[in-house]
Amino acid sequence: MEPGLVFTIEPPPLFSLKPPLTIEIQGERLADLQRFASQVEAKLRTLPQLREVQSLQQAGKPELQVIFNREALSRHGLSAREVAERIRSKLQGDTPVRFRTAQKRLVVRVRVSRLQLDSVDKLASLVINPGQTTPLPLSAVATLREGVGPAEIRHISQRRTALVNAGLSGGDLKGAREAIVRALDGLQPPPGITYRLGGQGLEMQRSLRSLALALVLAVFLVYLVMASQFESVVEPFVILFSVPLAGIGVVWALWATGGGLDVLTGLGLLVLVGIAVNNAIVLTNTYNRLRRGGLPVTEALLEAGTVRLRPILMTTLTTVLGLLPLTLGTGAGAEIRQPIALTLIAGLLTSMVLTLVVVPCAYRLLARDGKEDTAET
Repeated sequence: MEPGLVFTIEPPPLFSLKPPLTIEIQGERLADLQRFASQVEAKLRTLPQLREVQSLQQAGKPELQVIFNREALSRHGLSAREVAERIRSKLQGDTPVRFRTAQKRLVVRVRVSRLQLDSVDKLASLVINPGQTTPLPLSAVATLREGVGPAEIRHISQRRTALVNAGLSGGDLKGAREAIVRALDGLQPPPGITYRLGGQGLEMQRSLRSLALALVLAVFLVYLVMASQFESVVEPFVILFSVPLAGIGVVWALWATGGGLDVLTGLGLLVLVGIAVNNAIVLTNTYNRLRRGGLPVTEALLEAGTVRLRPILMTTLTTVLGLLPLTLGTGAGAEIRQPIALTLIAGLLTSMVLTLVVVPCAYRLLARDGKEDTAET
Protein backbone atom coordinates (compact mmCIF):
# COMPACT_ATOMS: atom_id res chain seq x y z
CA MET A 1 0.00 0.00 0.00
CA GLU A 2 1.31 3.45 -0.91
CA PRO A 3 2.23 5.86 1.94
CA GLY A 4 -0.64 8.15 2.88
CA LEU A 5 -3.29 5.94 1.29
CA VAL A 6 -6.26 5.32 3.58
CA PHE A 7 -9.17 3.06 2.76
CA THR A 8 -12.15 1.57 4.56
CA ILE A 9 -14.16 -1.56 3.85
CA GLU A 10 -17.82 -1.44 4.81
CA PRO A 11 -20.63 -3.94 4.26
CA PRO A 12 -23.45 -2.85 1.96
CA PRO A 13 -26.66 -1.57 3.57
CA LEU A 14 -28.96 -4.39 4.55
CA PHE A 15 -32.47 -4.86 3.20
CA SER A 16 -31.81 -2.37 0.42
CA LEU A 17 -31.94 -3.30 -3.23
CA LYS A 18 -31.41 0.22 -4.58
CA PRO A 19 -28.32 2.42 -4.99
CA PRO A 20 -27.67 5.08 -2.33
CA LEU A 21 -29.06 7.97 -4.41
CA THR A 22 -31.42 7.80 -7.37
CA ILE A 23 -33.22 10.56 -9.24
CA GLU A 24 -36.35 9.26 -10.96
CA ILE A 25 -37.28 11.39 -13.99
CA GLN A 26 -40.74 10.63 -15.35
CA GLY A 27 -42.51 11.73 -18.51
CA GLU A 28 -43.98 10.45 -21.77
CA ARG A 29 -41.59 11.79 -24.42
CA LEU A 30 -38.44 9.69 -24.55
CA ALA A 31 -36.42 12.48 -26.17
CA ASP A 32 -37.24 14.86 -23.31
CA LEU A 33 -36.38 12.17 -20.76
CA GLN A 34 -33.02 11.57 -22.42
CA ARG A 35 -32.17 15.26 -22.62
CA PHE A 36 -33.19 16.13 -19.04
CA ALA A 37 -31.44 13.04 -17.65
CA SER A 38 -28.23 14.23 -19.29
CA GLN A 39 -28.67 17.67 -17.68
CA VAL A 40 -29.25 16.11 -14.25
CA GLU A 41 -26.20 13.87 -14.67
CA ALA A 42 -23.99 16.82 -15.60
CA LYS A 43 -25.30 18.82 -12.62
CA LEU A 44 -24.71 16.03 -10.12
CA ARG A 45 -21.15 15.47 -11.33
CA THR A 46 -20.28 18.91 -9.92
CA LEU A 47 -21.26 17.95 -6.35
CA PRO A 48 -18.31 16.87 -4.15
CA GLN A 49 -20.57 14.67 -1.98
CA LEU A 50 -21.29 12.32 -4.90
CA ARG A 51 -19.31 9.85 -6.95
CA GLU A 52 -19.97 7.43 -9.79
CA VAL A 53 -22.82 9.53 -11.17
CA GLN A 54 -24.36 7.63 -14.07
CA SER A 55 -27.49 7.95 -16.16
CA LEU A 56 -29.17 4.65 -16.98
CA GLN A 57 -30.88 6.17 -20.01
CA GLN A 58 -28.64 4.61 -22.63
CA ALA A 59 -28.41 5.78 -26.22
CA GLY A 60 -30.65 3.83 -28.58
CA LYS A 61 -29.80 1.90 -31.72
CA PRO A 62 -30.42 3.07 -35.28
CA GLU A 63 -33.64 1.82 -36.79
CA LEU A 64 -35.83 2.27 -39.83
CA GLN A 65 -39.20 3.70 -38.90
CA VAL A 66 -42.34 3.04 -40.98
CA ILE A 67 -44.92 5.84 -40.64
CA PHE A 68 -48.27 4.85 -42.10
CA ASN A 69 -50.57 7.18 -44.00
CA ARG A 70 -53.99 6.33 -42.59
CA GLU A 71 -55.90 7.96 -45.46
CA ALA A 72 -53.91 6.05 -48.08
CA LEU A 73 -54.49 2.78 -46.22
CA SER A 74 -58.21 3.50 -46.08
CA ARG A 75 -58.37 4.22 -49.83
CA HIS A 76 -56.82 0.84 -50.65
CA GLY A 77 -58.92 -1.04 -48.10
CA LEU A 78 -55.97 -1.93 -45.87
CA SER A 79 -55.27 -1.59 -42.15
CA ALA A 80 -52.03 -0.70 -40.42
CA ARG A 81 -52.00 -4.00 -38.55
CA GLU A 82 -52.44 -6.00 -41.73
CA VAL A 83 -49.62 -4.20 -43.51
CA ALA A 84 -47.33 -4.45 -40.46
CA GLU A 85 -47.86 -8.20 -40.27
CA ARG A 86 -47.01 -8.59 -43.96
CA ILE A 87 -43.86 -6.52 -43.55
CA ARG A 88 -42.82 -8.63 -40.56
CA SER A 89 -43.51 -11.80 -42.55
CA LYS A 90 -41.36 -10.61 -45.46
CA LEU A 91 -38.49 -9.46 -43.26
CA GLN A 92 -38.40 -12.14 -40.55
CA GLY A 93 -39.99 -14.92 -42.58
CA ASP A 94 -42.63 -17.57 -41.94
CA THR A 95 -42.17 -21.25 -41.10
CA PRO A 96 -44.91 -23.05 -43.03
CA VAL A 97 -43.09 -26.42 -43.11
CA ARG A 98 -41.40 -28.38 -40.31
CA PHE A 99 -39.67 -31.73 -40.73
CA ARG A 100 -38.94 -34.04 -37.84
CA THR A 101 -36.63 -37.05 -38.10
CA ALA A 102 -35.23 -39.42 -35.54
CA GLN A 103 -32.08 -37.35 -35.09
CA LYS A 104 -33.04 -33.76 -35.81
CA ARG A 105 -35.82 -31.30 -36.53
CA LEU A 106 -35.73 -29.16 -39.67
CA VAL A 107 -37.57 -25.86 -40.03
CA VAL A 108 -38.17 -24.31 -43.44
CA ARG A 109 -38.27 -20.52 -43.28
CA VAL A 110 -39.61 -18.48 -46.20
CA ARG A 111 -38.66 -14.80 -46.46
CA VAL A 112 -37.64 -12.12 -48.91
CA SER A 113 -34.14 -12.34 -50.32
CA ARG A 114 -31.54 -10.27 -48.46
CA LEU A 115 -30.69 -8.55 -51.73
CA GLN A 116 -34.08 -6.82 -51.59
CA LEU A 117 -33.42 -5.43 -48.11
CA ASP A 118 -30.04 -3.74 -48.49
CA SER A 119 -31.41 -0.21 -49.01
CA VAL A 120 -34.30 1.98 -47.99
CA ASP A 121 -35.53 2.27 -51.59
CA LYS A 122 -35.77 -1.51 -51.93
CA LEU A 123 -37.67 -1.78 -48.66
CA ALA A 124 -40.05 0.92 -49.86
CA SER A 125 -40.76 -1.13 -52.99
CA LEU A 126 -41.96 -4.22 -51.09
CA VAL A 127 -45.38 -5.32 -52.29
CA ILE A 128 -47.92 -5.23 -49.45
CA ASN A 129 -50.96 -6.62 -51.34
CA PRO A 130 -49.83 -9.97 -52.73
CA GLY A 131 -52.38 -11.70 -54.98
CA GLN A 132 -53.97 -8.47 -56.20
CA THR A 133 -54.12 -7.36 -59.82
CA THR A 134 -52.15 -4.17 -59.27
CA PRO A 135 -49.15 -4.52 -56.96
CA LEU A 136 -49.01 -1.87 -54.26
CA PRO A 137 -45.59 -0.91 -52.88
CA LEU A 138 -45.04 0.06 -49.29
CA SER A 139 -44.07 3.59 -50.28
CA ALA A 140 -47.66 4.19 -51.49
CA VAL A 141 -49.11 3.96 -47.97
CA ALA A 142 -46.17 4.76 -45.70
CA THR A 143 -43.08 6.89 -45.31
CA LEU A 144 -39.76 5.33 -44.35
CA ARG A 145 -37.17 7.29 -42.41
CA GLU A 146 -34.10 6.51 -40.41
CA GLY A 147 -34.18 7.18 -36.69
CA VAL A 148 -32.90 6.04 -33.31
CA GLY A 149 -34.94 3.68 -31.20
CA PRO A 150 -34.74 3.47 -27.39
CA ALA A 151 -32.44 0.84 -25.92
CA GLU A 152 -35.06 0.18 -23.24
CA ILE A 153 -38.23 1.75 -21.89
CA ARG A 154 -38.43 1.61 -18.09
CA HIS A 155 -41.72 2.17 -16.28
CA ILE A 156 -42.20 3.08 -12.61
CA SER A 157 -45.78 3.49 -11.37
CA GLN A 158 -46.95 3.03 -14.97
CA ARG A 159 -44.96 6.03 -16.21
CA ARG A 160 -41.89 6.14 -18.43
CA THR A 161 -38.89 6.78 -16.23
CA ALA A 162 -35.22 7.63 -16.64
CA LEU A 163 -32.89 6.94 -13.70
CA VAL A 164 -29.74 8.76 -12.64
CA ASN A 165 -27.78 6.92 -9.94
CA ALA A 166 -25.00 8.22 -7.70
CA GLY A 167 -22.90 6.98 -4.80
CA LEU A 168 -21.62 8.75 -1.70
CA SER A 169 -18.06 10.06 -1.69
CA GLY A 170 -18.25 11.28 1.89
CA GLY A 171 -20.71 12.43 4.50
CA ASP A 172 -24.11 11.02 5.25
CA LEU A 173 -27.06 10.18 3.04
CA LYS A 174 -29.22 13.01 4.37
CA GLY A 175 -26.64 15.69 3.57
CA ALA A 176 -26.17 14.35 0.06
CA ARG A 177 -29.92 14.38 -0.57
CA GLU A 178 -30.12 18.01 0.58
CA ALA A 179 -27.24 18.94 -1.73
CA ILE A 180 -29.02 17.29 -4.66
CA VAL A 181 -32.22 19.20 -3.93
CA ARG A 182 -30.34 22.50 -3.91
CA ALA A 183 -28.50 21.63 -7.13
CA LEU A 184 -31.64 20.60 -9.03
CA ASP A 185 -33.63 23.67 -8.00
CA GLY A 186 -31.92 25.62 -10.77
CA LEU A 187 -32.94 23.18 -13.52
CA GLN A 188 -36.16 23.75 -15.41
CA PRO A 189 -37.60 20.43 -16.64
CA PRO A 190 -39.41 20.35 -19.98
CA PRO A 191 -43.23 20.38 -19.96
CA GLY A 192 -44.63 17.06 -18.77
CA ILE A 193 -41.38 16.02 -17.08
CA THR A 194 -41.24 15.53 -13.30
CA TYR A 195 -38.52 14.17 -11.04
CA ARG A 196 -38.11 12.96 -7.47
CA LEU A 197 -35.38 11.58 -5.23
CA GLY A 198 -35.41 7.84 -4.65
CA GLY A 199 -32.82 5.24 -3.73
CA GLN A 200 -31.93 3.95 -0.29
CA GLY A 201 -33.14 7.10 1.47
CA LEU A 202 -36.69 6.75 0.14
CA GLU A 203 -36.60 3.00 0.73
CA MET A 204 -35.46 3.53 4.32
CA GLN A 205 -38.24 6.06 4.97
CA ARG A 206 -40.84 3.62 3.70
CA SER A 207 -39.41 0.81 5.80
CA LEU A 208 -39.35 2.92 8.95
CA ARG A 209 -42.94 4.04 8.38
CA SER A 210 -44.01 0.41 8.01
CA LEU A 211 -42.13 -0.54 11.17
CA ALA A 212 -43.68 2.38 13.08
CA LEU A 213 -47.13 1.20 12.05
CA ALA A 214 -46.26 -2.37 13.08
CA LEU A 215 -44.94 -1.07 16.43
CA VAL A 216 -48.15 0.83 17.17
CA LEU A 217 -50.21 -2.19 16.17
CA ALA A 218 -48.11 -4.45 18.42
CA VAL A 219 -48.61 -2.16 21.42
CA PHE A 220 -52.36 -2.05 20.74
CA LEU A 221 -52.62 -5.84 20.50
CA VAL A 222 -50.60 -6.30 23.70
CA TYR A 223 -52.95 -3.87 25.43
CA LEU A 224 -56.01 -5.80 24.25
CA VAL A 225 -54.61 -9.09 25.52
CA MET A 226 -53.75 -7.63 28.93
CA ALA A 227 -57.08 -5.82 29.21
CA SER A 228 -58.95 -9.08 28.66
CA GLN A 229 -56.64 -10.95 31.05
CA PHE A 230 -56.79 -8.46 33.96
CA GLU A 231 -60.37 -7.30 33.18
CA SER A 232 -59.29 -3.70 33.57
CA VAL A 233 -58.57 -0.78 31.29
CA VAL A 234 -56.18 0.99 33.70
CA GLU A 235 -53.74 -1.77 34.68
CA PRO A 236 -52.63 -2.46 31.08
CA PHE A 237 -51.58 1.18 30.74
CA VAL A 238 -49.43 0.85 33.85
CA ILE A 239 -47.84 -2.33 32.48
CA LEU A 240 -47.13 -0.62 29.16
CA PHE A 241 -44.92 1.86 31.02
CA SER A 242 -42.20 -0.77 30.70
CA VAL A 243 -42.12 -0.31 26.89
CA PRO A 244 -40.78 3.29 26.86
CA LEU A 245 -38.51 2.32 29.75
CA ALA A 246 -36.96 -0.30 27.49
CA GLY A 247 -36.56 2.34 24.80
CA ILE A 248 -34.26 4.29 27.12
CA GLY A 249 -31.79 1.43 27.11
CA VAL A 250 -32.00 1.07 23.34
CA VAL A 251 -31.17 4.75 22.81
CA TRP A 252 -28.22 4.51 25.19
CA ALA A 253 -26.90 1.38 23.48
CA LEU A 254 -27.14 2.98 20.01
CA TRP A 255 -25.31 6.06 21.25
CA ALA A 256 -22.58 3.98 22.92
CA THR A 257 -21.97 1.76 19.90
CA GLY A 258 -22.33 4.50 17.28
CA GLY A 259 -25.29 2.79 15.64
CA GLY A 260 -28.42 4.31 14.18
CA LEU A 261 -32.09 3.61 13.90
CA ASP A 262 -32.45 1.29 10.93
CA VAL A 263 -34.65 -1.58 9.86
CA LEU A 264 -32.86 -4.14 12.03
CA THR A 265 -33.15 -1.96 15.13
CA GLY A 266 -36.83 -1.49 14.34
CA LEU A 267 -37.29 -5.26 14.20
CA GLY A 268 -35.60 -5.52 17.60
CA LEU A 269 -37.96 -2.89 19.03
CA LEU A 270 -40.91 -4.79 17.59
CA VAL A 271 -39.83 -7.96 19.40
CA LEU A 272 -39.04 -5.97 22.54
CA VAL A 273 -42.66 -4.79 22.84
CA GLY A 274 -43.81 -8.33 23.53
CA ILE A 275 -40.91 -9.24 25.85
CA ALA A 276 -40.43 -6.12 27.96
CA VAL A 277 -43.93 -6.30 29.47
CA ASN A 278 -43.34 -9.77 30.95
CA ASN A 279 -41.71 -8.46 34.13
CA ALA A 280 -44.48 -5.93 34.68
CA ILE A 281 -47.13 -8.62 34.14
CA VAL A 282 -45.51 -10.89 36.73
CA LEU A 283 -45.27 -8.01 39.21
CA THR A 284 -48.84 -6.92 38.58
CA ASN A 285 -50.25 -10.41 38.97
CA THR A 286 -48.58 -10.84 42.35
CA TYR A 287 -49.73 -7.39 43.46
CA ASN A 288 -53.35 -8.12 42.56
CA ARG A 289 -53.23 -11.44 44.38
CA LEU A 290 -51.91 -9.76 47.54
CA ARG A 291 -54.52 -7.01 47.32
CA ARG A 292 -57.27 -9.60 47.12
CA GLY A 293 -55.76 -11.12 50.27
CA GLY A 294 -56.43 -7.90 52.16
CA LEU A 295 -53.04 -6.16 52.14
CA PRO A 296 -52.97 -2.37 51.73
CA VAL A 297 -51.59 -0.85 48.59
CA THR A 298 -48.12 0.05 49.86
CA GLU A 299 -47.54 -3.24 51.65
CA ALA A 300 -48.81 -5.18 48.65
CA LEU A 301 -46.40 -3.35 46.33
CA LEU A 302 -43.42 -3.94 48.65
CA GLU A 303 -44.30 -7.59 49.11
CA ALA A 304 -44.81 -8.13 45.37
CA GLY A 305 -41.43 -6.55 44.59
CA THR A 306 -39.71 -8.71 47.21
CA VAL A 307 -41.35 -11.96 46.12
CA ARG A 308 -40.88 -11.45 42.37
CA LEU A 309 -37.42 -9.89 42.40
CA ARG A 310 -35.55 -13.18 41.99
CA PRO A 311 -37.84 -14.60 39.22
CA ILE A 312 -37.59 -11.32 37.29
CA LEU A 313 -33.80 -11.29 37.60
CA MET A 314 -33.52 -14.93 36.55
CA THR A 315 -35.76 -14.68 33.49
CA THR A 316 -34.17 -11.45 32.29
CA LEU A 317 -30.58 -12.55 32.82
CA THR A 318 -31.11 -15.92 31.12
CA THR A 319 -32.55 -14.13 28.08
CA VAL A 320 -29.67 -11.64 28.05
CA LEU A 321 -27.04 -14.38 28.39
CA GLY A 322 -28.69 -16.32 25.59
CA LEU A 323 -28.52 -13.29 23.30
CA LEU A 324 -24.99 -12.28 24.30
CA PRO A 325 -23.17 -14.53 21.76
CA LEU A 326 -25.13 -12.87 18.95
CA THR A 327 -23.63 -9.47 19.81
CA LEU A 328 -20.05 -10.67 19.24
CA GLY A 329 -20.50 -10.29 15.48
CA THR A 330 -18.91 -13.56 14.36
CA GLY A 331 -20.03 -15.96 11.68
CA ALA A 332 -22.10 -15.59 8.54
CA GLY A 333 -25.05 -13.21 8.86
CA ALA A 334 -23.65 -11.54 12.00
CA GLU A 335 -24.44 -8.08 10.63
CA ILE A 336 -28.13 -9.03 10.74
CA ARG A 337 -28.19 -10.69 14.17
CA GLN A 338 -26.00 -8.20 16.02
CA PRO A 339 -28.28 -5.08 15.92
CA ILE A 340 -31.35 -7.11 16.91
CA ALA A 341 -29.55 -8.81 19.81
CA LEU A 342 -28.05 -5.53 21.02
CA THR A 343 -31.46 -3.87 20.97
CA LEU A 344 -33.06 -6.68 22.95
CA ILE A 345 -30.26 -6.86 25.56
CA ALA A 346 -30.18 -3.12 26.23
CA GLY A 347 -33.96 -2.86 26.32
CA LEU A 348 -34.42 -5.84 28.66
CA LEU A 349 -31.77 -4.72 31.14
CA THR A 350 -33.11 -1.18 31.37
CA SER A 351 -36.70 -2.37 31.53
CA MET A 352 -35.87 -4.84 34.31
CA VAL A 353 -34.26 -2.19 36.51
CA LEU A 354 -36.77 0.60 35.92
CA THR A 355 -39.86 -1.64 35.99
CA LEU A 356 -39.15 -2.57 39.62
CA VAL A 357 -39.26 1.14 40.50
CA VAL A 358 -41.56 2.94 38.08
CA VAL A 359 -44.40 0.43 37.81
CA PRO A 360 -45.00 0.23 41.62
CA CYS A 361 -44.93 4.04 41.80
CA ALA A 362 -47.49 4.23 38.98
CA TYR A 363 -49.73 1.75 40.79
CA ARG A 364 -49.43 3.75 43.98
CA LEU A 365 -50.52 6.92 42.20
CA LEU A 366 -53.43 5.20 40.46
CA ALA A 367 -54.64 3.28 43.52
CA ARG A 368 -58.28 4.04 44.16
CA ASP A 369 -58.16 3.28 47.89
CA GLY A 370 -55.09 5.33 48.78
CA LYS A 371 -56.83 6.86 51.82
CA GLU A 372 -57.58 3.43 53.25
CA ASP A 373 -53.95 2.48 52.80
CA THR A 374 -52.80 5.57 54.66
CA ALA A 375 -55.16 4.93 57.54
CA GLU A 376 -53.99 1.34 58.01
CA THR A 377 -50.32 2.19 57.88
